[in-house]
Amino acid sequence: MLATHQMISIGFGVALTPGLLANIMLIIVFLRFGMMRKHENLIYYRLVFNLLVIDTLQLLNMVYLTLTTWLQDYLLPENAQIIPGFFTLLTWYAMCMMLITLAINRYVTVCNVPSYMKIFTPRRTTFIVLVVWPISASISAICHFIIPCCSVSVDYQAYTFNYRNVTGINYVNRYVDNAFWMTATVMIIFCYAQIVRHIRKSATQVASGISANQQKCRAKRNIRIAAQFALISSFFLFTSLFFEFFPYLVPAGSVVPYSAISFCYIGNGSVNSLVYLTMNEEIRRKVVAFLCCRNAPSDGATSQLRELHKATEHGETRMALK
Repeated sequence: MLATHQMISIGFGVALTPGLLANIMLIIVFLRFGMMRKHENLIYYRLVFNLLVIDTLQLLNMVYLTLTTWLQDYLLPENAQIIPGFFTLLTWYAMCMMLITLAINRYVTVCNVPSYMKIFTPRRTTFIVLVVWPISASISAICHFIIPCCSVSVDYQAYTFNYRNVTGINYVNRYVDNAFWMTATVMIIFCYAQIVRHIRKSATQVASGISANQQKCRAKRNIRIAAQFALISSFFLFTSLFFEFFPYLVPAGSVVPYSAISFCYIGNGSVNSLVYLTMNEEIRRKVVAFLCCRNAPSDGATSQLRELHKATEHGETRMALK
């Protein structure tokens, strides 16, 4: 019979494999079909691509935890054991900043806020995506190497990552981690509330020059975007709260329940790709084309032009009949 740590390690492997493979596949699809260069939603997809890279790094970090849990050994030399902990902070801070950026982008786009549209030009979006990494790396380095307490490390005996050498106040968790996830939480809730408010308001108004069918399609698209954003963000919020408060609920001397934190961490790193594979028809069509070694299917812009052309032809035919 397998030992407890071996069963937990197998659970980690089974849980993270689908998300890791899906993340890598989507990264390849984004690059293969140029979705960040010549797509009508290239700004949004550049943000999503960076989030996929962050998710992939998080899950690769979990691969290391899975191996150490199975072998009950750190695997790395003593002076290199700080690397997984550093990557834990790096990816977490980068994810917080990317989710804030993505929330603002969805708010500006769905709610059509003209005064903020200029923030998300292709060039400025690329700059935002690139600047996230040095900022996250700098803050992680300060927290991990300079602040004298509370470095993050793998704890294979507790089946998760946690803070070590905590003497007194955990300054990193209290003043840095909490600041990041609380700021992300406030921005996500605010932007999502504005999106829901806008969708409900637009559903009761009839825009001039827009047919009922066009309004219906637009409302469905906005609801679909909001639902995708809500699912991705809800996993992040749940994981943040779980990591912060769950340890207070674990009985003293019990370590197995801490593996639930790692499972939440895996879910947070997997949900982005799984949501887009199940809820985004365009990405799903491109994935099928990639797996079948076919050319890229028509994107949203091409489909819209084709529908407009058909509608125009239909209108001309009706005029001719009259």
